[in-house]
Parts: sequence; structure tokens; C-alpha cells
Amino acid sequence: MDFAGEIKIEKMAPVDVAVAPPKRQNKHHLPVKNCQNCGTKLVGNHCHACCQHGHVHRSVSHVVKEVLQGIAHLDSRAWRSLPMLAFRPGTLTRNYVMEQRARYVPPFAMLLSLISAMFLVFSFSGRHGLAFAMAAVIMPVHIFFQLKGAYQLKWFSAFWRTTLFCGVFSWLVISLFFVSIIALGVTG
Repeated sequence: MDFAGEIKIEKMAPVDVAVAPPKRQNKHHLPVKNCQNCGTKLVGNHCHACCQHGHVHRSVSHVVKEVLQGIAHLDSRAWRSLPMLAFRPGTLTRNYVMEQRARYVPPFAMLLSLISAMFLVFSFSGRHGLAFAMAAVIMPVHIFFQLKGAYQLKWFSAFWRTTLFCGVFSWLVISLFFVSIIALGVTG
């Protein structure tokens, strides 16, 4: 006899619930089984552990969309990205390339934000010579640490590559300057 307040539980056969892997929607989305950021198994479109998207962007339109979204939504990721950019730029690059992107600001958004901040600071300070002096010192140092960290090079390997890169770049800029002067006929 059943009463109104009782729940009758019947034995049911166990149901096997299998999660289908993400389907490839088009040629720009590649199916991924584990999160590229933290390694957790993906169940849906986003990782439930770190909130990173479960698909890899492979088109220019997705990259542009990511850049615009990154510029508009500069959040706490900036506080993780800026110290890494200043003190360990190679590690930041390596992590971003290895698909650990949820914790960092996208590189193009960071570039545009920092260049804008630099121009604002130098335009209000009135010290344009200081900008060139800082660029002459900071850029090679940054390139050195970028090469050393991203490619895990030893000190000397990163140093000679930085020297070669800066030397070739300087020679190219000076050569193009003189070629443009000769081509324009400015030399009297």
C-alpha cells in the first residue's frame, strides 16, 4: 500500500552518459579535448576550471575580434601580464604561444595600450629626447630577455642574437635613410 507521502524507488538500469567531443564547426575552429590553459577535460565550449574558450582561433577575423575585446576589457589580467612583460617577457610569450591565454592580456591589446600610454606620457612631459634614449637602452634589453625566456637560451646565445638583430636593424634603418635622401635629391 502506497501513501501519498512516500516515494517509491524502483531499480533502473544505469544509463551510460557519454559526452560527445566538440564538433568541428568550420575550417577555422579546431576541436580540442583538453583545455590548453590548465589541462582540464573540456565538457562544453569553455573550461569549467579556468574559463578559457575551448576552441582555437585560426582566422584573422577572430584575432581582430580578440584584439578589440582585449582593448575594451582590460581587467585583472593586466596585473599578471605587466610584471611578466617587464621582468620575464620570454616566459609570457612562451605561455601565450602554448595556449595558456586566459590569465594574460592579449599581446596586441597590450601593445596598443602601452604605446598609447607612452605617447601620452612623453607628449605631456615634453622630453622627446628622453624617449629616444630610453628606446635605445630598453629595447635591446627587452629583446635580450625575450629571446632568453621564450627560446630558453643561455646568456651568451641570447646576447649575440640580440646584438646581431639590433645591428642589422640599425644598419637597415640607416641605409634606408640615406637611400631616401639620395632618391629625393636633398643632398645638394
